[in-house]
Amino acid sequence: MKPKFAGFTLVESLLVLTLVSVIVTFSVVITKNLEQELAIRHFFTKLDKHILLNHQASFVEQDRVIMGRGEGSRTIHFIVGEQTFDLPVPEGLRVSNFPPMNFAIGTGDKGQMRSFFVDWDAKKIQVSYNFLFGKGHYEKEIRNKP
Repeated sequence: MKPKFAGFTLVESLLVLTLVSVIVTFSVVITKNLEQELAIRHFFTKLDKHILLNHQASFVEQDRVIMGRGEGSRTIHFIVGEQTFDLPVPEGLRVSNFPPMNFAIGTGDKGQMRSFFVDWDAKKIQVSYNFLFGKGHYEKEIRNKP
């Protein structure tokens, strides 16, 4: 004999289905935003490492190293001798005022500062990289945008 009211009612089933749908929807949205933020943070880490490595390569290899960005391009180019590496700029970032920069022994003016800026509009942050040629040092400054 089958017990009366065995199983879920239609209302209970719809309630569970709605709850599961809401949880899945929020997790997809949160995961997408988190993935984009991690890609941006990874870009900044790689950019810092490539600037350092390319600057060191200019001294070790005694060769000209060029760092730059094509007009309207979403990549930053690093050229060491015959080798080229492109670092793609992720969506959500904007790179501005990026003059081509040469890292080579004996180039540059100690009084000249060259800079480029990376804007992260979602976090309202601007990161500026200021290069002092002659010594090869650079300063990274992170500012909150109003």
